[in-house]
Amino acid sequence: MRIVILVFLFLFFVGCKQDKSELLNKNHSEKKEIDNALKSQFIVDLEVIVSNDEVFEMFYQDYDNHKYTWKTKIKKKIKGSDKLQTIRFKMPETYFPKSLRFDFGDNPETKYIKFVSLKMTYEDLNITINPAEFGAFFVSNSYVTYNKNTGEITTKKIKGKYDPYFDSKPVFKQRLKIEAR
Repeated sequence: MRIVILVFLFLFFVGCKQDKSELLNKNHSEKKEIDNALKSQFIVDLEVIVSNDEVFEMFYQDYDNHKYTWKTKIKKKIKGSDKLQTIRFKMPETYFPKSLRFDFGDNPETKYIKFVSLKMTYEDLNITINPAEFGAFFVSNSYVTYNKNTGEITTKKIKGKYDPYFDSKPVFKQRLKIEAR
């Protein structure tokens, strides 16, 4: 009888040890997935409708630079379409911006641009900006007319030049400063 009890106890403890190691392995792989999801990379998804082929650019300032330069520019080519497109800008890892600027194209023939949303993620930060908020957080230059109710963007040439963009307003810079990681 003792032998049966000893065998039972042996199997019980060995079985529990295996379950514990499986649980530890499972927890380790889940932690790895969470760590990957919370990567320290600032990502901006710009949702727009653009009628013509275009080039959009996102400039950023971080705490090491105080001007927008070609070194702090991310460029994306866009195929014209009447369907919603998501343009993804990925900043270098561990960079958190203090200001953003969006250049809405270099093609003066573009007939239609519609801003739908701007989504920003960094680690556990998730911010979504709608057309009205975009108008509150960003200011357009003289090459752009923006309708914050519809999200429609009209661009124009001035004296033969074409450089439509939106730059961060102080209120948006303050929001980024508060959210900085």
